[in-house]
Amino acid sequence: MPDLEAHEIQHLLSTPADRDPGQVSRRAFLGGALATAGALSVLPPGSTGWRRRPPRSAPTRGS
Repeated sequence: MPDLEAHEIQHLLSTPADRDPGQVSRRAFLGGALATAGALSVLPPGSTGWRRRPPRSAPTRGS
């Protein structure tokens, strides 16, 4: 696939979703993103399934 120029990308991004079947509108996409962020923000820390690295232990003296 060839690399697109900036004006070609802008043209593709400015095409309304109504013209392409199966596409969602920008408003629906942003609404879904905000709803997801809101739902994740009310969950307790660590309940999202993302694993955090355990903290590194500090090097001890004499080792």
